Amino acid sequence: MADEKCLLEDLQDLVGCLYLSDLRLLCSRERVRQALKQLKAEDYPPAQWQDAVHYLMS
Repeated sequence: MADEKCLLEDLQDLVGCLYLSDLRLLCSRERVRQALKQLKAEDYPPAQWQDAVHYLMS
């Protein structure tokens, strides 16, 4: 699906990171938490949430 939202990319935009890998930096964690509050869980498939948790926590 071309129009499907991408959770990690939307987080990247909300946090203001130039690179997706910057989301994993310690200094970004509070901004990521705040950005997550702005997103609706139902806007993203469960697999994207699982992938995001795995990416951010590893």
